[in-house]
Amino acid sequence: MRILFIAVCSFLLCCKTGWSTDEKHVAVFLLIGQSNAGLPHLVGDHFEYDADPATMAAHAAEVRGMGVDIIGGCCGSTPAHIAAISEALNS
Repeated sequence: MRILFIAVCSFLLCCKTGWSTDEKHVAVFLLIGQSNAGLPHLVGDHFEYDADPATMAAHAAEVRGMGVDIIGGCCGSTPAHIAAISEALNS
């Protein structure tokens, strides 16, 4: 899998309170990923995306293995894409 864009979010825990209070903040820190359904291609007056639901599902399973907690779809994703992702992550 080729990663084209990575957004990095840092979570800084400072020394003012110590781990006893910082742990509850770390517990709610989630990684969220949502992808386009492939790359957009202009077809007439609209965009079509080149990733089918099975491709999106395979990539969703791969990023779940990388530690991503919440996975969804973005531009070009259809109900079929989301259903395939859901099935792949719940099987």
